[in-house]
Amino acid sequence: MKPKEVLIHNYKSIFSDVEECKLRLDDKITILIGANESGKTNILEALNKFSHGNFVDDDIPYKSRATEAGVNRHDLKMVSVAYAIEDSDRSLLGALHALLQDAAEITITRNFQGDLYISAPELEPRAAVNELLKQLNESAKSLHSRFREYVKAYRRTLKSEATPTRSALGRVNALLNQIGVLSADFQTADIKKTRQKAKRLRGALDSLTSPLDTFESEVIQPLNSIDSMIDELSRRLDVDQVMEKILPLLPPFEMVPAEPQLWLVGEYEVDKILREPETEESLVSVKRLLFLAGLELSSTRKMSYAVQIERLEQASKRVTELLRNVWHEEQAVEISMVWSPEEANKKLLVFVQSSGHRGFPQQRSLGFRWFLEFYLLYASGVYREQPTVLLLEEPGIHLHPDAQENLKTLIRDKVSANNQVIYTTHLPEMYDSVSPERCRAVI
Repeated sequence: MKPKEVLIHNYKSIFSDVEECKLRLDDKITILIGANESGKTNILEALNKFSHGNFVDDDIPYKSRATEAGVNRHDLKMVSVAYAIEDSDRSLLGALHALLQDAAEITITRNFQGDLYISAPELEPRAAVNELLKQLNESAKSLHSRFREYVKAYRRTLKSEATPTRSALGRVNALLNQIGVLSADFQTADIKKTRQKAKRLRGALDSLTSPLDTFESEVIQPLNSIDSMIDELSRRLDVDQVMEKILPLLPPFEMVPAEPQLWLVGEYEVDKILREPETEESLVSVKRLLFLAGLELSSTRKMSYAVQIERLEQASKRVTELLRNVWHEEQAVEISMVWSPEEANKKLLVFVQSSGHRGFPQQRSLGFRWFLEFYLLYASGVYREQPTVLLLEEPGIHLHPDAQENLKTLIRDKVSANNQVIYTTHLPEMYDSVSPERCRAVI
């Protein structure tokens, strides 16, 4: 599956009361051009967070009409991505849900909370869903009307204010309002809220001591009908079952970190590498390096010291050879990995050597360091056979013009063969004059 269109609902300078940002993606390379502060970087960041779900408070636009209207910020839609389904995907998708066997595309939406939900025309046949929503609204209004009459009779019978009925009536109103939120483009979060409201209403009704024979038929039966229709809507969306299994099939959006402090450095505690999760940002680069080098730290450190040194040398040669295939500015460049002398708190040291100089990666030029990060991101996906959507902010900005041309050729001829690439640029050298249709103006 390949992402074909992106819709950013709310992210920093992009917010829904102005206009949602809709971006059509090229099958291989999409180039974003535009003035400073036009939102190019925000597009890349939003897509990166779409894959990782790590939105923070500062990501919510302060002028968003949705937040001002009282929408729960956790339910605020942030990014949606439409994926084109290729022939090779159909058997896998058909095994997840029969209706997806013939689907042309699916759309995945992530909200601020991090929840993902899926929509596809095949999962929610429009006519059937519209009819079901119509019935649900009619049943809710009928329940509301009947319960009001019941409350009046209840109060007359008890000759009191009947405080329990006021609570139950509030629950009925809340359910009515929540059902009114549902529309033909309903999402999982809406269904979950509606079900919660119905459950709370039933609890409030169960607490009543009914003096009226009509209570069961006038109130409980319509509520049972509403519960049944809510279940049917949830079944049609079927997100909880499908979403969990479909995620591994989607190519992730991955961005070269903008902050150099997150790039590869020269010194890492081995225990920390083994202990911290894959999502620890400060360790992502070194874990990609170790993967490309074929070095498994947990098993290597248990071997004899002589074998450990041999493994490190083999791993260094492997990753050096891979890098030399793409970094043509210095053919003598070399990556080496060694243990630190201290045995008590063993560290992995990473060195870069070329032209007689040997030092840590952070001592190299910004151009080389950026390229190294880009290569670790790209190559680790290739060797995992995991197609990726690479997000690059101003690639080549720190490179010599010859290196910029080499980078553009690498992206065009190799990187985009199995991946999609989205990058921003102000550099004329990074425009693709051969395929100008790949450029998108951000204004």
